[in-house]
Amino acid sequence: MLQRLSLGRGQGCDFNRNETRSGYSALATALADSERSEQIGLCLSFVNAGDKGAFPTDKLAGLQFATRMIAQRIYQ
Repeated sequence: MLQRLSLGRGQGCDFNRNETRSGYSALATALADSERSEQIGLCLSFVNAGDKGAFPTDKLAGLQFATRMIAQRIYQ
């Protein structure tokens, strides 16, 4: 688990699918706020439409973008 946390911090996000409960996913996004010298984080949980195959990379990229925009607006 510590290795996974380290990887997520390095990438600025982490995604899991069906890990805790089948049919659910979560995306955690972290941003650095240099003005406040703090880390901003947001976690988005959602129901999977299906759990077969890899999660589409274009949809994951869109979710990452959306969570970063939400986090920035919340902490402005």
